[in-house]
Amino acid sequence: MLKRFISYYKPHKKMLALDMIAALLISLIGMVYPIVTNNMLNEYIPNKMYTTIVIAGAVVLALYVLRMLMRYFVQYYGHVIGVKMQSQMRLASIFQNDGLDLLKTASTNATSEAVKAQENKAVVSIIRGIMEFKKFISQASEKLNDPTLSKDEKEKCQKLYETAMFFSGYCWSRLIEPSRRLEIFKSKNIDPKKNAIEMLEAYVAKYPNSDPFSKQTYIQLSAIYTMSSDVENTKNALDRLNKYFPGSPEARTAWPRLAKSLVEYAATVTEPERRQSVLKESSRIYSEMIRSDKSDYHANDFVLAGESLIEAEDWKLAQEAFDKAIEKAGTNMMTVVARATIGKAKALKEKGEYLSALADIEKYFENKRLSAMPISTNACMLAVDIGLKQGKIERDAQIRDN
Repeated sequence: MLKRFISYYKPHKKMLALDMIAALLISLIGMVYPIVTNNMLNEYIPNKMYTTIVIAGAVVLALYVLRMLMRYFVQYYGHVIGVKMQSQMRLASIFQNDGLDLLKTASTNATSEAVKAQENKAVVSIIRGIMEFKKFISQASEKLNDPTLSKDEKEKCQKLYETAMFFSGYCWSRLIEPSRRLEIFKSKNIDPKKNAIEMLEAYVAKYPNSDPFSKQTYIQLSAIYTMSSDVENTKNALDRLNKYFPGSPEARTAWPRLAKSLVEYAATVTEPERRQSVLKESSRIYSEMIRSDKSDYHANDFVLAGESLIEAEDWKLAQEAFDKAIEKAGTNMMTVVARATIGKAKALKEKGEYLSALADIEKYFENKRLSAMPISTNACMLAVDIGLKQGKIERDAQIRDN
């Protein structure tokens, strides 16, 4: 522990030495005051030692000025380091956000070479962000062990330290999929999955129940373990979420959130077989949720599940989710009923069952409470789209018959 503590100070040895000397002088001067004052009151003044009194007064004044300068130095040093740390945190965030944006839009390039080039650029930016976060964590550890740090500064530093720990792990988790296809990871022997798990587990070991990052960390860990087919650790991560945040929306909807994370992750996967494997796992989780007798899920949870299943292209299961949402909502939650009805019609459209989809839209507009809602604009647009597709099928059939 001592070696680790000393290692944090290596980049700032000179400033640390000056700071510690200043803090020591402040303490020593504080001890000298009562000694000099006692001598003046009990010896110098009663014995009329005027020259000594003047000298002692000058010494006290000099010590007071020196102490004031030392206090200014300690406070200024703390402020400067704090500002530098915040700047470093912002710099790390810029690298992280730029890299994640590049990674997200890489697939929109026209050629595979351009896709790979942008992905490599994104990876470099994200890793640079991670390095800045790591550097910040070391500096924050040093700062937190500074005995001269005020309570407010300590709280700010602690929060920044926690944030840096979380985002270090989060960034590594976003590099897991690119690491499967980019040479940069193999050439430099970098394993994002291993690093992500280490950082995220280290975070929850230190902050098991801190809001909001601990909740996100447990969900992120469960997603990584699920992608690795590690059922035991997936369950362990979600069990910890339930243990530390019982009754929270995140704990209640942990498995659906995991399924949604897998659907989002699948969108970044370029290999068809692996993509299907990830989507299959997400559908399995949603299937257990939809067909379970568990009453903790709300009507809106099933709507979100249905919308996510449409992204996953599991139209049949999406229909079941929307049907369950309508059943749960009853007549009291008409906004949920509206979203579920439109979602079900969309799932039928994607399946190619246009007539059934149009029938659901017609029922929607027959209900006065539903048709009066602002979301009805979406229903109109969907009806037009379905009508055009069905019309094309009928025209093509007429052409073939003629």
